[in-house]
Amino acid sequence: MRPYADTTVDDDLVTRSRAGDTASFAELWRRHSDAGRRFAASVTSAFDADDLVAEAFARIFRALRNGNGPVRGFRAYLYTTIRNAAAAWGSARQEVAVEDPGEYSDEPWTDDHQDVVWERSRVAAALGALPERWRSALWYSEVEQLTPAEVAGMLGISPNAAAALTYRAREGLRRAWDAQLAA
Repeated sequence: MRPYADTTVDDDLVTRSRAGDTASFAELWRRHSDAGRRFAASVTSAFDADDLVAEAFARIFRALRNGNGPVRGFRAYLYTTIRNAAAAWGSARQEVAVEDPGEYSDEPWTDDHQDVVWERSRVAAALGALPERWRSALWYSEVEQLTPAEVAGMLGISPNAAAALTYRAREGLRRAWDAQLAA
């Protein structure tokens, strides 16, 4: 994992890429494509990690050329773009091959099913109420089990700031969850 101080170099490379410097964008690829492939492989097995990384970099390149895209925290932006590409590709798949539909039966809807759906919708609503930065901090610390120093590298902040951000995000999620239960 790169030290968090290197994010200033990434930020400069992003600025230069936005201005049309393709060598700077190539350097971003060199620095982050391996981590992107590892992340893509952890996100989904339905798509080739190399294809997802290439798609994500192409989307970021287009965004930068249009004056948009990341300003700070390139790797976190890359990971989000990879996740979005995987989701878009997954939702585009409409065809489901079933050899014998008679082999599949519809299970009756039970109270347990309803409880699971209710709880998932409440969790999604509570997470959706949080700022994106908090959701990212929670994802990296709780789902990916990264240390504060690693979270710092992903978000382009210091380890102390990452620990504080993660703490605030957990507290925000608790408050959002309490609000969902009270509703």
